[in-house]
Amino acid sequence: MISRISMKKNKIGCGNGICGFTLVELLLVLVLIAISMAAITPRIGESISGWQVRESSKNMLTVIRLTRQMAITMQEVMVFALDTDSTSFAVKSVSHSPGSSDISNDFLVPRQFLGEGVKVVQLEGFDQLGSQRVIVFWPDGRAKMAHFTLAAEKDSGKAEWHFFVQNDGSVVLQEALKNE
Repeated sequence: MISRISMKKNKIGCGNGICGFTLVELLLVLVLIAISMAAITPRIGESISGWQVRESSKNMLTVIRLTRQMAITMQEVMVFALDTDSTSFAVKSVSHSPGSSDISNDFLVPRQFLGEGVKVVQLEGFDQLGSQRVIVFWPDGRAKMAHFTLAAEKDSGKAEWHFFVQNDGSVVLQEALKNE
């Protein structure tokens, strides 16, 4: 049995037999997409740079806390060493009492670097050991009070991260945003 296939247009959902979008409708959608992308793209770039500097400061906070924990666990004097020239930091061991000849050249934690555009703008309470500035953590977890600030451009303004090291060795990080 042979059946005939009808070539008539389906009238369901199409007004006057015309289905699809007009060129004007397609152009309007493309213009709206272009406007949305133009508004969103710069904000994504700013968010990525802000994310990088925020993660750098959190990483530094973690390494400082790790230095204290290692001093307590290993019952040795440990130092958080900050090199302001190369904006790098690391954890090092000290044989007994911190002096320029006692510091180990071996990094107990691989050397870390701050994010691009992050600068150390203030250092208070750090000891000088060779060419590096250090915070000394004693086997009981104590440290001398110290404060330092990192600064970077972030989300159309400046951001500063303030690190506070207390006598008991605890560390606090505070972020401050300044609009330009």
